[in-house]
Amino acid sequence: MSDVDVVWAQLRDCYDLHSIQPVKRTQVYVAYIEQFLEDGTAWYGRPWGQYFESFEAFLSFKWYACTVTDVDTGRSHVVTPLVDWFTFSKAIAARFGEKLPMLRITPMSVSPFETTSQRMHAVTDGATYRVLSSTLPALQLETQLTRTPHCPRTPKYDSQSAPTEFPVGASTQFGNSQVVLKAQLPRAIQAVISSLASPDPETTPNQLVLIGHGVSGDLLRLREMGINIPHNVLVVDTAAFERQLFASGQRPSHPYVMETASGRPRERGNTLSLCNTLKSLDVAAGCKLHNAGNDAMLCLLAFQLLLEPETEIPSPCKRQKARGALAHSPQTSPAPTTVAAFGIYI
Repeated sequence: MSDVDVVWAQLRDCYDLHSIQPVKRTQVYVAYIEQFLEDGTAWYGRPWGQYFESFEAFLSFKWYACTVTDVDTGRSHVVTPLVDWFTFSKAIAARFGEKLPMLRITPMSVSPFETTSQRMHAVTDGATYRVLSSTLPALQLETQLTRTPHCPRTPKYDSQSAPTEFPVGASTQFGNSQVVLKAQLPRAIQAVISSLASPDPETTPNQLVLIGHGVSGDLLRLREMGINIPHNVLVVDTAAFERQLFASGQRPSHPYVMETASGRPRERGNTLSLCNTLKSLDVAAGCKLHNAGNDAMLCLLAFQLLLEPETEIPSPCKRQKARGALAHSPQTSPAPTTVAAFGIYI
C-alpha cells in the first residue's frame, strides 16, 4: 500500500467506506446496495453494475481514504471525503452516460476526533483496504487513551499534607486490613493488578479501568515502585472529568460547583477536591476521607453520579463488628465497601 501526496485538512465531511466493525449506521457501499434492493433496481444489468458486484469491485474505482475515530461513538473507521463520493457519481455518468440513482439512504457520516491533517491512501482493492482496517483497533485505543487524561501531570508536594496525617491514626483502618512489608508491597499490588487485567493484546482496550481523583500522583508512585500497568489500561480521572463537565456547562448550578472555598466564582480551570465533588453531588460521605478504602469507594460513586446524575445514592450499610487490628480502634468510622474498589495505603 503506497501513500499518496494528498493531505486532507478538512475532516468535517467524511463517510465510512465499509467498516469491519458492527455499527448501526450505513456505509457508502452498503447504502447503494440497500437502495437497489428497496427500489428493485436491476443494477447487475446496467453498464456500471460491475462496480457493485462486490466490495472489492467497488474499491476498484480508486477511493482515497484514511483512518479516523468518530468523536460520538469512539469507534475507528476507514473513511473517504465527501468530494470522492461526488467524484464517483460524476465518473459513472461520464463513462457510461447514465446517472446513478440519487441516494435516499444517507451513508454514515463520521465526526473525526482527529484535528490534524490526515494522509490519504489510494484504496483500489480489498488487500489495501484490509491493511488500513488492521490499524483501526490501535487507533481506537490511542484515541481512548488521549480522551481519558489524568491531572495534574506533575503533582505538587505539600509538606503540610503528609499522607500519614490523613486521617490521624486511622489511615489504614478500612474493612479487614492486612499489614504488608514495604519490600513485599510492589509484588502484592502487582498481583492484584495482574489478576484484574484481561490478557488482551495491546491493540485493544483492557477490561480493567483505573478510576481515581487526581490520579496522576498515584500513577507516579506506582511507577517509582516498579509496578507495571498494561499499556492498554484506560485511566479515568474524576477530577479532570468533573472539570471538563463544568467547562462545557454540563454541571448544575450548585454552590460547590460554581464557587470556590473562599466564596469566589469558580474559574474554568479550577479543580474540585473529592470532598467538594461529593458535596456538589449532594452525597454525604458519612465516613472519613483521605482513607484509601473510603476514597476508592466514594470516587467510584462520584464517577457514577457524574455519568448518570439520576442514579440512586446507596445508603450506608451497618458495619459488622471489627476484627483483627480494627478491634483495638473504637474510633474507627464506618467505611463503605465494594468488590469493585480497593484501597492501598503506601
